[in-house]
Amino acid sequence: MQAEQSPSTCPEVFFLIFSKRDETYQIVFSTLFLFFQKHQRFPDEVDTFALMNFIQDAKSLLSINSPEVPFDDHHIFQKCLNDKHRTIKRFKNEIRLLFDFRLAKLKDQDDLIHYCKTIIFPMAPTWDQAMEQAHDYFRENKLDPYGKKQLNRLLTTAHRQFEEEFFIKIERSLTSKNKKALEKLFRDESESRDISEQSFSEVIPFTLTDLKSEKVELKIDSILTEIQKYKALSLIGIPNTIDSFGSRKLFLKYYDRVLAECPSNLKEHKPTIRYVYLAIFCLMKKQLMTDSLADLLLKLLKRILTKAERSVDRALSLDNKRAKGKMGTLLVLANQSITHPNGIIKETIYPEVSQDRLIEIVTDLGADGQWYRNQVKTKALSLYSHNNRRIVWALMNVLEFEAEPQLSLILKAINFLKKINGENPDEKTLSLKERLYDPILLKKIIPANWLPFVAIKTNHLTKVSINWNAFELALFERIEIELPVKNIWINNSYRYRNPKEDMPFDFDDNEDYYFDLLNLPKDVEVFIKYLKQRLDNHLFAFNESILTNSKVVIKNRNKNGSIKVTPFDPQQEPQNLELLKLEIASIWTNMHLIDILKETDFRVGFTKFFESVATREAIPENILTKRLLLCIFGLGSNIGLKRMRGLGETQENYNDLRYVKRRFVNSQNVRFAIQEVVNAIHKIRDPKLWGYGTISCAADSKKMSVWDQNLLVSGTLVIEVVA
Repeated sequence: MQAEQSPSTCPEVFFLIFSKRDETYQIVFSTLFLFFQKHQRFPDEVDTFALMNFIQDAKSLLSINSPEVPFDDHHIFQKCLNDKHRTIKRFKNEIRLLFDFRLAKLKDQDDLIHYCKTIIFPMAPTWDQAMEQAHDYFRENKLDPYGKKQLNRLLTTAHRQFEEEFFIKIERSLTSKNKKALEKLFRDESESRDISEQSFSEVIPFTLTDLKSEKVELKIDSILTEIQKYKALSLIGIPNTIDSFGSRKLFLKYYDRVLAECPSNLKEHKPTIRYVYLAIFCLMKKQLMTDSLADLLLKLLKRILTKAERSVDRALSLDNKRAKGKMGTLLVLANQSITHPNGIIKETIYPEVSQDRLIEIVTDLGADGQWYRNQVKTKALSLYSHNNRRIVWALMNVLEFEAEPQLSLILKAINFLKKINGENPDEKTLSLKERLYDPILLKKIIPANWLPFVAIKTNHLTKVSINWNAFELALFERIEIELPVKNIWINNSYRYRNPKEDMPFDFDDNEDYYFDLLNLPKDVEVFIKYLKQRLDNHLFAFNESILTNSKVVIKNRNKNGSIKVTPFDPQQEPQNLELLKLEIASIWTNMHLIDILKETDFRVGFTKFFESVATREAIPENILTKRLLLCIFGLGSNIGLKRMRGLGETQENYNDLRYVKRRFVNSQNVRFAIQEVVNAIHKIRDPKLWGYGTISCAADSKKMSVWDQNLLVSGTLVIEVVA
């Protein structure tokens, strides 16, 4: 019999139920059956509330829930959990046979451990997630799982074996040179040399403490320091093949562990563990630093453009104040045209604005109508060539770009510029700058509006000389456009990685499965046609109703838009709502935020997701929960940990709070906790009142919308932003 089959359609189930000797045992059997039908396992101590609901469902199923037939629910509850009772054992065996399950035995332990080592633990799940995935394994193999203690022991064994094998793989991938370089990270900080005098030939110039620092600013010294760190990590030479030994989430777990431990504690580990920790740290740090350097490059280019626009706007503002400025002249010209629309130009306009003056303005503004953008480009080119070119190329030279085949010319141009802008170019390389180039090739690489700045006319009939500063800035504009959408990507980066890495590793083999999972057609033309049809339908409906909608008015176009939508009148407040507010205010006159946080944890238990990055912890659970709440409140409210130590009857030590923050509070744990709270919020909301939309109220009382099919959102669940 299949697990999803309803008991009401199975005569054999009712035959077994009513074959029990009395109604109490009939209810016990029905409860165990219903619970196993839904969860494919039998209840234990953690299923207290759920089991009580199943007892009521069993009574309803057997139609013996009347008050005239009293039953002790607590007595039935105890019987369901009594694994040693022979009758209960027999009941469970009968239920297993009904669902074609069998009890997991000793011989199944090796298979479970192998599954955990190869499937579960490489993804670095939390312990609760590992337990849940283990239960999924039992369900798929039709096994009644082990007890909680035995399963916990087996998972612990599997995790230990997985870690040992994982560490051995990584250590074998490291050469003796890698290990020596890693050991040098523990050198005394006093031995570090001035960054401006560093040599990267042999000695690693940074200590582990230096590499842990993540403070990067958009300043020359800060950027150069980050570049030096990146080069230092590259010299260590950790092989990239290590990436294939586990998921990024797994590597981040060990990365966070290194961040939490002091260098002196790391030195006390066994050599194998120490080398693995440091190798993973360097690998992940290099990846994160690549993202940071790419972000700095984009911010730097954006800042150049922003400064250029501000400078041009400032010049226009000053020009407007001058009586003979271009804008003042154009204002006079416009007023004259409006006042004398039928007048002759020679008689109406030239007395106020001479023909020579108009020729000067036309020459200054240009004939292409792109005067403002050209002014911005000219100023941006000046800022780039005089102030920012050195630091931009310091970033470009450490980043390794790749591109899609259709952008191969851009990639070749980037590599060509790297060659001619190297640290010690030879005469042959320098001569490349003096050559003449085909303007048609330039049009394929840079935007058309940059061509007048890049191409310099020569006596040659078909070739031009190049303004290299303008060419570089034009190419960077293409990079700014293509890099965020991953048409161009960066090696060793995560945020700007190869888009093929975003696809499942078995996508080509299981293409049909993934398209069915997303409910999408494989034919791109069908998908585009569907989107167009939806858009046409909505636009047609909008067009049909806009003229008759009293809330919508079409106005003359201005800076606020041409369509004005009148907000709906607020709904009338229910009579009892004000009374409810008064009653709540009388019971809870003053609620502290930390009390709300504590109550949320009491109901939801989100602190269980703050697992330690260390291998074990000996802090009692009640003390750890208190310290976690203090840390979360101090960080979330921006009060800080020092001011949180005085809260509570027994004050906490500042160093203890720092210890908890360092070992328990990281981005991954915070993300899991937020998801748990958001799930709890949506669970208690009645869809009849709140609806099924994807708009939700955030912690700062602002509303935000998220498209269900937005690929930039990791699931429609996380639609609330908690500050």
